[in-house]
Amino acid sequence: MATVVRLKWMFLAVAMVAAACGGGSATPSVDSTNPATTSQGNVVSPDGMLTVVPPDGSGAITVAAAGSIEEFDGFGESLRSYELGPDGSTFDTPVELRFQVNADELSRGVLVATRSADGSIEPLDFTVDTSGSPVVVATIDHFTVVELRWDFYRDITVNAPASVAVGDSVPAELQVGYTPEQITAGYSARELFSIREGVDGAWSASGSISGTEPTRFYCASLGSGTVSYSGLVIVEYVGSATSAGGFGPARGVESWTVQGAVQNADASVACVKPATEVPPEDVKCRDTAMGDDAELGECTVTEKVFFDAGDPGAFEVLTNEPLQPGPQGRVVLSLFGLTPEGELVAIECGTEQDCVGFFGAGFVNFTALFPIESSVAEAVWRFSRVPLTVEGINIVLEVPAGETVTGDPVGGPAVLTEATLYISNGEFESITRLSLDAIREALSK
Repeated sequence: MATVVRLKWMFLAVAMVAAACGGGSATPSVDSTNPATTSQGNVVSPDGMLTVVPPDGSGAITVAAAGSIEEFDGFGESLRSYELGPDGSTFDTPVELRFQVNADELSRGVLVATRSADGSIEPLDFTVDTSGSPVVVATIDHFTVVELRWDFYRDITVNAPASVAVGDSVPAELQVGYTPEQITAGYSARELFSIREGVDGAWSASGSISGTEPTRFYCASLGSGTVSYSGLVIVEYVGSATSAGGFGPARGVESWTVQGAVQNADASVACVKPATEVPPEDVKCRDTAMGDDAELGECTVTEKVFFDAGDPGAFEVLTNEPLQPGPQGRVVLSLFGLTPEGELVAIECGTEQDCVGFFGAGFVNFTALFPIESSVAEAVWRFSRVPLTVEGINIVLEVPAGETVTGDPVGGPAVLTEATLYISNGEFESITRLSLDAIREALSK
């Protein structure tokens, strides 16, 4: 089967693991240690990796190893380069070039290019014959230096979120993997490339995910699922053609279109219980310096709070305005409960403080024991691994075993009686008591 490529700059890639390969000298030149092969009819290069198939009636043809095309420095690596002769010969019927390649070489993209009579670089249309050992088949209507390049990217993979709530859509996209050298040169910047599926490609989903394409994928049930892509893709690199480390030769076109085949590209997604919005039951504002109540408008308050009843659960807190950096801007989650013995328990965890447990007159630093983790990303504060469960009508907080500073043992279940968020933003602090009914409903789903 042959895959036809007819774009201005084309590559073919197959998602397999490949080993790196070096380039050649800086200017096109015949390698005197590897003399030219001269013949009429089909001609095989001295290294046996290129077969030149001229039209009927052509005269003697020479093929010799050559150095790489220097304008390509920094854009892929030279794989093989040849000087075709007699130099300057032209043909009404194009000459066929058959490059032998292997799966490793194809896995990172290959490019067939030549230098035209005026010295500029031009692409060659090509197909890839995969009916046996892969062969890159290109055509040319004049003789000059031709080059096969590779290693334009590492692979093409599927990017999807690690978890999605049941009933929600599952966004998925293809992404390009880069070498460390390419990342240093700026290849990792998403604005420098775009990638889209080719006409022969196909998305699929399995497990807990249903749908036939990224715009229709969704989590249908609890559990794990997979989104996959197989087939052709098109990647267009857009960069300055004259800047150091740019995409492509130092002169010529400024965008580079890549076409390749992707196999076994997939991503696993966990379909989890949907998060439940937890409304506030009471919101207050206070002046932290004076300890007095203040107008609510002086405080930063919760915009929305969600509880994800996973195993364990997580609170996500969105504020109505950004918080100041450092200790002046912080969010603290406080969970209050009663032990079976009637003892009051309070657990506090915050973005700018450790987790601390208060038990009667004693306390425990739970930094190494309590499972709650706090983080912030894009102004969303998340308290994950919150050990809450439902038993009958009670919400149960599982307190880890520990010992207070006075040597008293603590730990075990406590019935949750209050969940409160403290949001500090400078001299004012808001106190938001959350609805236990909403938390209980989320845990009961």
